[in-house]
Amino acid sequence: MLLAAQITDLALLIHTLLNKGKFGGGDSLDNLKQQNRQLIAENEALKHALESEKNRACRDSLTGIANRRAYEQRLEAEINHSNRSDRPFSLLVWDIDNFKQINDRFGHQIGDQILIACAQELHNQVRSCDFTARFGGEEFVSVIPDCPLSQACNIAESLRSRIAELAIATSRGVIHVTLSCGIAEFTPNSDADELFNRADRALYHAKKHGKNRISSMG
Repeated sequence: MLLAAQITDLALLIHTLLNKGKFGGGDSLDNLKQQNRQLIAENEALKHALESEKNRACRDSLTGIANRRAYEQRLEAEINHSNRSDRPFSLLVWDIDNFKQINDRFGHQIGDQILIACAQELHNQVRSCDFTARFGGEEFVSVIPDCPLSQACNIAESLRSRIAELAIATSRGVIHVTLSCGIAEFTPNSDADELFNRADRALYHAKKHGKNRISSMG
């Protein structure tokens, strides 16, 4: 980012000097104008490249949704906002049921297709203000702002039932999968680890009691 700022400053300086008439001579003036345009173009290209690199660093390469790094940044921002505004938010932790058996039976290529389909469904079916990321493996997380536990449970149940009915088209035919979900509401002056651990314990409870269900922990 420092290099981009330096190029911008140099381009602005040249542009200012040209407008003030500090340089004389037609040829030299034309050359400076050309160099100024080139610097501006290079600066724009560099800014676009840096922005693209930043986006890639926060995206899961397989599913295309946000990755764990982006989730951790968003969660901290949501915690800070909640502590300042005293507004609730909830965390959903998802896990694809029996995913190891899917990989063992159909192979990892089909497993990847299942991951992509579930990721896109979780990402597309939440509110525009909500945030979903791949946490790792077959596990996903959703940060739901301005949402107490009861409302988060309704959102999670709607998503769970929708995915359970989803016919996922793969190269080995249509496959049906289910997800389990653990839900926890943020408590004031708590932290990211404590919130995730509560949601993860709720997920474990859902898995232990039959899978394809949601469980919450206040």
